[in-house]
Amino acid sequence: MPIYEFVCDDCKQQYEEHKKTGDYDSNCPLCSKKARKIISRTNFSIVNSSNKSIDSAIGEMAEKRWSEIEDNKKKRIKENFGQVDDKDAKTKDGKRIAKLLNRQNKAYDVIENAKKEAGITKNDELKHAIGGSNAKNSDIKNSQ
Repeated sequence: MPIYEFVCDDCKQQYEEHKKTGDYDSNCPLCSKKARKIISRTNFSIVNSSNKSIDSAIGEMAEKRWSEIEDNKKKRIKENFGQVDDKDAKTKDGKRIAKLLNRQNKAYDVIENAKKEAGITKNDELKHAIGGSNAKNSDIKNSQ
């Protein structure tokens, strides 16, 4: 049987009561006047063997995922730097990331220089993205 929440308009008493589904009639336990059903917060449950609430299940999944991320990070740091304390690991990992970004920027510069040397313009790139060599100049102007 569901639990419904009621409030008495006369004495302002708020209370809960086990009722049959759809039975919304109740009398106030204090003043015995007719009370009205109010909408209350609901609680959803996942129907499985553990019967956990959705928030609880999501929280556990998030905690598990975060733990996996941290474990992978520790594993990567150990593989890259050996046994180091957290401060040194953070510094070394920051330097590793900076080197990767530096290589990425150099690769981007090489690509941009190659485009310049080949005479490829932004307009050519856009034409290729829109529809290859069949794109019309009006298509390019409209997309800008």
